[in-house]
Formats: sequence, C-alpha cells, structure tokens
Amino acid sequence: MLRAEVMNLEYFSVTGYAVDFSWTCLRHFDFTSLCSQRSIIDIFKLLFIGVFYMSLLITLIRRRSACGSHRKNWVFSVVSVCCALISIAHLSNGLKLWNQQSWLACIFRAFVWLSFTVSLHVQRYKWIKILSSIWWASSCVLASALNIEIMFKEHAVEVFEMVQWLVHFLLFFCAFQNLGCFVTSQHIKDTTTLSEPLIAQRVETTQTRLGHATLISKLTFSWVNSLLRLGYSKPLALEDIPFLLSEDKAASAYQDLAQAWESLVRESSNNNTKNSVLWSVVRTFSKENILIAFYALLRSICMIVSPLILYAFVNYSNSSEADLKVGFSMLGFLILTKVVESMSQRHYCFGSRRSGMKIRSALMVAVYQKLLKLSSSARKRHSTGEVVNYIAVDAYRLGEFPWWFHVTWTSVVQLVLSIVLLFCVVGAGALPGLVPLLICGLLNVPFAKIIQNSQSQFMMAQDERLRSTSEILNSMKIIKLQSWEDKFKNIVLSLRAKEIIWLSKAQIIKAYGSFLYWMVPTIVPSSCVMTTLREKTVILVTHQVEFLSEVDQILVMEGGKITQSGSYEDLLTAGTAFEQLVSAHKAALTELDQESENNRDSDIEVMIHPEEFKNQREGVISTKGQLGVQLTQEEEKEIGDVGWKPFWDYISFSRGSFLLCLTMSAQFAFIALQTASTYWLALASEILKVTSVTFIGVYSLFSLVSIVFIYIRSVLAANLGLKASKAFFSSFTSAIFNAPMLFFDSTPVGRILTRASSDLSIVDLDIPYTLFLVAFVVAEILVTICVMASVTWQVLIVAVPAMVASIYIQVYYQASARELMRINGTTKAPVMNFAAETSLGVVTVRALNTVNRFFNNYLKLVDMDATLFFHSNVAMEWSILRIEVLQNLTVFTAALLLILLPKGYVPSGLVGFSLSYAFTLKESLVFWSRMFSMLSNHIISVERIKQFIHIPAEPPAIVEDNRPPSSWPSKGRIDLRALEALEKCQLKETISKLPGLLDSSVSDEGGNWSLGQRQLFCLGRVLLKRNRILVLDEATASIDSATDAILQQVIRQEFAECTVITVAHRVPTVIDSDMVMVLSYGKLVEYDEPSKLMGINSMFSKLVAEYWSSCSKNSSLPNITRQQH
Repeated sequence: MLRAEVMNLEYFSVTGYAVDFSWTCLRHFDFTSLCSQRSIIDIFKLLFIGVFYMSLLITLIRRRSACGSHRKNWVFSVVSVCCALISIAHLSNGLKLWNQQSWLACIFRAFVWLSFTVSLHVQRYKWIKILSSIWWASSCVLASALNIEIMFKEHAVEVFEMVQWLVHFLLFFCAFQNLGCFVTSQHIKDTTTLSEPLIAQRVETTQTRLGHATLISKLTFSWVNSLLRLGYSKPLALEDIPFLLSEDKAASAYQDLAQAWESLVRESSNNNTKNSVLWSVVRTFSKENILIAFYALLRSICMIVSPLILYAFVNYSNSSEADLKVGFSMLGFLILTKVVESMSQRHYCFGSRRSGMKIRSALMVAVYQKLLKLSSSARKRHSTGEVVNYIAVDAYRLGEFPWWFHVTWTSVVQLVLSIVLLFCVVGAGALPGLVPLLICGLLNVPFAKIIQNSQSQFMMAQDERLRSTSEILNSMKIIKLQSWEDKFKNIVLSLRAKEIIWLSKAQIIKAYGSFLYWMVPTIVPSSCVMTTLREKTVILVTHQVEFLSEVDQILVMEGGKITQSGSYEDLLTAGTAFEQLVSAHKAALTELDQESENNRDSDIEVMIHPEEFKNQREGVISTKGQLGVQLTQEEEKEIGDVGWKPFWDYISFSRGSFLLCLTMSAQFAFIALQTASTYWLALASEILKVTSVTFIGVYSLFSLVSIVFIYIRSVLAANLGLKASKAFFSSFTSAIFNAPMLFFDSTPVGRILTRASSDLSIVDLDIPYTLFLVAFVVAEILVTICVMASVTWQVLIVAVPAMVASIYIQVYYQASARELMRINGTTKAPVMNFAAETSLGVVTVRALNTVNRFFNNYLKLVDMDATLFFHSNVAMEWSILRIEVLQNLTVFTAALLLILLPKGYVPSGLVGFSLSYAFTLKESLVFWSRMFSMLSNHIISVERIKQFIHIPAEPPAIVEDNRPPSSWPSKGRIDLRALEALEKCQLKETISKLPGLLDSSVSDEGGNWSLGQRQLFCLGRVLLKRNRILVLDEATASIDSATDAILQQVIRQEFAECTVITVAHRVPTVIDSDMVMVLSYGKLVEYDEPSKLMGINSMFSKLVAEYWSSCSKNSSLPNITRQQH
C-alpha cells in the first residue's frame, strides 16, 4: 500500500536500506539484502557522477563541436525542475538529521539529484549527450529493479520513493529523446538550388529510409525520425520530402493493374467486363494484403484475450490468499498481449493505407491513360468535370478499400470470438442475448441499403454538379462578358441542392444507426444477466421483507438460529414472528402512502441562456497583376501553427455554436449515464439486498436513457455538419462567380476544381465525423480518468505524466503532419489540373505525338501526391505507437496496483471495473490521437476553401445610382426572331435536321459542333441581342469565304446604326470600314480612313496589294476589285 510518512529519524526505514550511509552495508555484504543492493547502486551513481564531471570539464577545455543546433526543450526544463526539487528535499532532510547517522546519505542523494539537474542543462555537446543518456537510462533501470523488489517483499513503497521513481522514468524519456543526435548519422541533404524547377520536374535527391531500415526501425517506424525532427525544427517544404520506393510508385502499381486487367478480360466470356476493375484490384494487391490480414487477425485475437485477462484479475481478487507469482504472471501476460496488439494494429493500419495508396495511384493513372485514348464520341459522354471527379474523389475513396475490407472481416471474426467467449463465461445464459443481437443486426440491413443508395445517388449528383462546374469555369470569360453569373450560379446551386438531399438522408440515417449500435449492448447484457441469475442459487440475506414474495424458500433466523423455514405463503399463515414482521412492513407502507398524498396536495397548492497569416490575410488570393511577373503563381498555403482558428472557423462560419453546445451536452449526459450503469453493475453485486429485478431494471433504465441522448447527439451532429456544408459551399460558389476575370486568368481550373471536389467532399463527409468524435472522446477520457482515480487514486502518479508525454508527442508530430497536409493540398491541384487540361487538349496532344511525355509527367505528379500521403500516414502511426506505449504504462500500473494492494482494499466488482476503464482509457487516447491527427489533416481543406472565399470581388452587378430607366424591359422571350437570326447566320438548315432543334445539347467546349458553327452561333446571339456596340474578334476566321461574304453583308445591314469594331486579318472584312487601325507587334502604326491609307505608301496599302497578288493567283481578283469599288 502506498503511504506518506513524515521524514524523521526513521527516514526510509520501512525499506531497511537507508538508516545510515548505504554502502556501510558492504561490511556485511549480502546480495539479497536491500541495503547491499542500494549500496551497489550508490557506487554506480558515484562512478557515473565522476565520469560525467570529468568529461564535462575536458569538453569545456577543448571546446568540442556541438551536436547540431541546440534548442531549449521544455520537457528537459520540467524534468530539471523536478530533479532540483528532489535534491532540495534530500538536502533539507539531511540538515534535519545533522546529528544522526544517516545525514551523509541524504547529502549524497541531494548531490546526485543536483548532478541530474546539471546534466539536463549541458546537452549541447555530443559526448555529454551520449554519457548523460546512458546515465539516465541506467539509473531508471536500477531504480525500477530495486523498487519492484521492495514492492514484492514489503508490499509497500513510500510516496517520496514513488515520486523519485517517476522522475527516473522522465529521465529515461529524455534519454530516448537524445537518441536523435547520434543514432542516425545521415541527414537530409540540402536540395536547394539556384533554379526552381516546375512541380512536375522536381529533382529526386533523397529516398525514404524505409528501404534501408532495420527490423527494429520498421517495427517502431523509427525510420521516419529524421523527417519529423526536421519538421519540428522548421516548416517543411516540398524539397524536404523523400520520394517513394520504386515498388510504391504509380508506374509499378499501374503496370501490375494493367496486366491483371488484360488477363481478366482474356479469361472472361463474351467480353463481359462487369466488376473487372474490382477483380483486377483484388488480383494485383491480394498478396501484400495477406500479411496485412495476418496483422489484423493478430490484433483481433489480442483484443479478445483482453477480457479474459480482466476476468482472471477479478478471480485473483476474489481468491482468499494472494499468490504474487500468479499475479505477476498475469501482469506479464497482459504486457505481452498489449505489446503485440499495439504493434500488430499499427502495422495493420499502415499496411492498409499503403496498399490503398498504390490502388489509388494505379486507378488514377488508369483513368488518365484511358483519357488519352478516348474517342470524340466518348469524350461527349465523359466531361472534363466527370474525369476530374473520377480522379479527385472516386479514386481517393477506392484507395480506402483495403482499410474497410479488413475492418469488415475482422469485425465478423471479433463478433464470432466474442460470442464463443460469452458462452464460455456465461454458458447457456448467452443464448437469450443472441436473439436481440440477431434482431438488431437484421434491422441494420435496411439502414445499410438506404445509406448505400443515398451515397450512390449523392455521388451521381456530385458528378453532375462537377460536370457543370467544369464547363462553367472553362467558359467563364463568355459568362462574364454576357453578365450571366447569376444564371449559372443558380444552376450550380440547384444541382448542389439535389446533392444535399441525398447527403442529408445518409447522415440522418447514420444517426438511427448509432441508436441501434448502442441499443445492442444494452439488450444483450440484460438478457444474459437475467438468464444467468435465473439458473443460479441465490442466497439473499435481508431485512427487507418486500423482496421475499419472489423467493422459493425462506429461512427465518432469531438469535443466530433458524427458527422457521418454508415458502412465503406458508410462513404468513403460520401466524408466527414472520407474519408480524410482514404486517409491520405493510403498516409502515400505509403510513408512508398517507404522508406522500399530503405532500402531493401541498405541492399542488404551491404550484398555483504564423503571425503574418492572421487577421484579414487568411490566405487571400492576390489579384493585383504586375507587369513582368508570371501571371500564374505557385499555390498559396498557410505556414506554421495557426492554433484552433481553423476548427473555430468551421463552427463559426456556419453559425453552429449553439448546436455544438447542445451536442456536447447530450454527449456528457450519455457518458454520465453509461458510467452510472457500469458503476451499478460493479457495485450491485456487493449489495446483498438488491434483487435481480432491481438489478436489471436500474441498469436498463440508465442504458435506455443514455441511448436516447446518443440519438439526440447524433442527430444534432449531423445537422451541424450539414449546416456547415451548406454555408461553405454557398460562400465558395458566390466568391467564385463574383471573382474578377484576372483571377480566372491567373488560377488554373484544376485548383478551383480540387476545392470544388475533394476539399468540399471532405467538408461534407469527413470533418463532421472526425470533429465530433474528437470532441466526444475528450469527454470520455476525462470521465474515465475520474473513474479510475475513484477506485485507485495512485494510478494518477503514472497516468498524468503519461498524458503529458502523450501531448508532447502529439505536438511534436503535429508540427510535421500539419505541413505535410498543407503541401499535399498543393500537390493535389496539379494532378487535377493536368488531367483537366489534358482532357481539353487531348486532340492536340495526340496530333503532336506527345502522349508519352504527358503520361510520364502525370506519373510524376501522382507520385508526388502519393509521397505526401505516404509520409503523412507513417508519421501518424509513429505518433500513435508511442502514445499507445505510454498509455499502456497506465494500464500496467493499474494492474500492478490491483496485485499489490491488500486483499479487500478494493471490492472485487471494482477490480474489474477499474481495469476495464484502464483498457478504455488506453483505447480512447489512441483513438483520439488518430482522430485528432485525421481532423488536423482534414481541417486543411477548410483553410483552402476559405482562401477562395476571401477572393476580392469585382464591382457589384447592380449599382443603385446607375439603374436603367423604368421603361427598360423586365422580361425577354425567344420568338420568330430566333428563327430569323438562325437563317441570317446560315444555321437554319443545320438546326432543322436535329431532333431536339434548339434544345439540342452542347458538349464541353462545344465539341459536338465545328469551329465555324460555333462562330455562327455567336453571330446569331449578337443578332438577337442588338447591342449598340459590336466587337468582332476574328468572328469568321473558321468560316469559308463564301459564307463569310454573306455574313459580312448581313452584318452591314443589321448593324448599320451600330458602332462595329472588327479585328481581322482578312482584307475584305475591314476594307469598307469607316476607319482602319493597323497594329504591328502590339503597337499602333497607322490610323485613318481606308481610302486615304490606300492612296499613300502605307502598311495597309501593302497588305491590300499583297492580298490582291495572292487572290490574282487564285483567279479571284475581279471579285475583290468590284468589292472595293
């Protein structure tokens, strides 16, 4: 038992090794004696201190080079303060014991802890680091061995010794931190050059260290240490990220997928390619997933073993005598299980993500390869927006297939093993619990189908929206020229409305799924407990006679002897003391009822609320063009830690603060009720007067009410997520349509489409899920710590430092992870933009025979995107593994305390209760770390969308002081004038042959119409609008001369009263203009009437002469001459 004692003459006497200077025990040396062992440890400390100060003195004299840039570490500072305080405590106690024999031991230990303090502040030099790390680690090991032996022999350790032991562990942690300076001698090379290549031409100078890592390094993910260390020292840049191994690159994955596809097509009959993509993926990546499946199975087995260990600890606490060998054996088995579980789970997760990355890359390349081969008719069916969506959304989601596949089958395995385990422990009582489990499982089937259908419809609606968005973005110049922004914005918003309908349906149905999910464990334990109790012999000792009517046999005792026995009815009719006892109970009830009635009557009478990117910058896109500056700039991204601002932006932007408060209130109510129900299960077994009906009734009440709150929480969270999705999309769309034309000239379409597709998809689906899980798990962790402290408060001595260390690791990891995701945001856009531009110019790419060059450039872009994804995931697993190790220490400490505490100190029901919550704490913290890492990565999408939301808008479309007169027509319609316009622009015959006439579709970029026909359509629109000013920029460049002559005549007739500005190279087009302006190399060289320019030696006259000469060779001079006159 842990206990605090006053530091007096008996200082440390309980352990029997420090009454005087400890190495005096060497006179009567006995290795099994604690005094002799402490003496040996003191000798080791003395040797280390001597070597340390000698090395420090030599180093300072020679002034050896430092190990890299020394930066103050707050962990080292905290530990040094702890060491100093312990030194002061030893010194003060030595002064108190000045006349006693043990004062020298206290002074020596004060000097040792003071030396620890000094060593923590002189970590600039390499050899001092090495020596200090060995010293700290050795001290921790020796102190741990001694304290464990003390606990084993004495069953008691003083609080002060426990504090020193804890600080030894912190010193061990500091030693582990120091490993970075001398374990890895290779450093990331400086790839900075004078030139800055294009993103697709990045020089690959470093390779990920996974290929050369040792087994231990692979198991612990230590091969990524150098990248994380660099990311903690400075914001990472693209050139800092190592490139992938050849086996992880897109080219290798695509070749394997293509071979599997071709093999499958050859084998399939009747050229049936249904589900060929899925089976090709399975064939290609099944081998590597076998190892991942082994990790997943190992993890599942360890998870099932954990309840058995918990069961063993409960039985151990119920045993009459404590066998420490058995207790420590269980602890050892627990440690082994948790270590295997942690390792297997981390490599199962990393392997799934890595395999998914290769699947994603292979599919992205396959889509691009198909894009390069699409025929003209196929391009009409697959727009640029759809192709971008296949890459930006569908391929990314399919990359998660290995993860969800392994989650699915391992869940089935865990369910089966859990049922078997339930039968082994409960026996036949498990059968009634399986019935509601089966019913709830069947009820989930229709919900799953509805969600699947909703997701499918949502993705189809998303495809339709992105198809329109892509077409609108590519035609934005025309849209702004015609002032059609509002019309096309409404089209996009209407398509989004259809999308939101299916998204809302899916999210609300998931809330019902949460209700069913929590309903199952409530029903299953109730059924198992009821059946189990019914088949057991229950002996109830009580004075509460109201329970006795339900029992089979009653024994009445007086004076320690049984005076009566029989059934309830028999004893009542016997007219003995039992009947008098029951009558007295009924009289008390009658009196109580009367008082309650009086109280109710009286109640009725009474009853008549990074610094430069802060403030307004927020990544605002600059639209101020400058001469001599490249128009399309590198994509902007935030740098450094912006704190909680992006998270708050997500809530405040949608004005969801009130909904968030309600959601968290429902979550706290749910956790409180769940904890109360678990407490009840643990304590009710100790309360003898509780009947099975009361036992089950109270538990069911707590559980059912908690399920109501979980349903409320899920619905509120879904609505808050939907509200945020609507707010971000509406603002983003408005900002895009209100942006000036310079923004579209300087921003590749791919950047906009990436935000409109993948980033908005993350806002729709991922952020609501991860954000609320992070918030909910925080509440669960706080409650779990309180519960554990209420049973064994001593566990906080390890739990609190483990929490602090976990937070440090999270901060250390987040410095790199945040920049990795930001860079990843800028590497996605080039992939989408490259695909979009290839889709628009694929005819030119094929005509110039540059398909291979474009394909290889695309492979580099995909690999670059995958590199960021790969290192983001391995960094996440690195942090979670270390946090898991720290939290396992809390579990092991709780188990150790339950072994060492005296029998009866903790009730047996609370033993299992405490240990199960220790398991929960570990799982919750690991889960929170993963979810918070994912949320931090996802929240980058909010930053990226807000960048475009804050684009400076062009002037408003409506200026109140400059409104048209009241006589201005408010409506317009197409009538016979449309047919006249078609006839005048030579399109009537073409349109009349189409089945849809004027309602016929126009594909992307007007690809289903010739260039000449597109120009004729533009002229038709001009004829309908009747503008006072007409600008014709090469309006007939793609039209034959005969049609051009007819159209020029039409233009002269129809726009005789208009100002016509014609830009052309054809002389007949401008020869009869009032004025001619001649430009050469962008500068004005001549400006006058055509007749005057023809009469002098002008550039215009030379152009006309050259044109006549060319025409005379083609025998068409008379026509030109007549036209001139």
